[in-house]
Amino acid sequence: MVSKSKRTHSLDLFVNVLNKNVIGYFNMVRLVSQSMLSNAKLMSEERGVIINTSRFSVIDIPVINSISAVNGSGAQVAYSTAMAAIAGMTLPLARGLGRYGIRCVGVEPGLFEIPLIQAYEDTVNILSKLTPFPQRLGKPEEYAQLIEVNPSHRMKCSKLSKTL
Repeated sequence: MVSKSKRTHSLDLFVNVLNKNVIGYFNMVRLVSQSMLSNAKLMSEERGVIINTSRFSVIDIPVINSISAVNGSGAQVAYSTAMAAIAGMTLPLARGLGRYGIRCVGVEPGLFEIPLIQAYEDTVNILSKLTPFPQRLGKPEEYAQLIEVNPSHRMKCSKLSKTL
């Protein structure tokens, strides 16, 4: 909340992150679910699936903090809050939309090999050693497989999580 230089978190940054990640996401779900209501029901009585993706874990490792230094340390407060809000939407959305044949599934991925982090080879090595089995970061195709398979399992309740 307060940086090393004793400056407080920027309210504008906090509001901006929440607007993009929470309000924007809610608006998308609102519009998509309205569109799904007009879908013909499948044999399974289903009209569609909404997949919420959030990173609910808070990581407090100095080497990771250095990656987010571009946004300042306060950015993690806003981002973590936004991800918690998205995770918190999943169950109420599932209950509210389920009666219309629209499912809502939540996915909370851990750390994955993405271009932003690949530029920091030392960081990737440290994080890999801190990660439970397998001791490596997730691969984008593993996440894609989960997203691809999840909608086909109507009763599946899964979580992809490799938190530290």
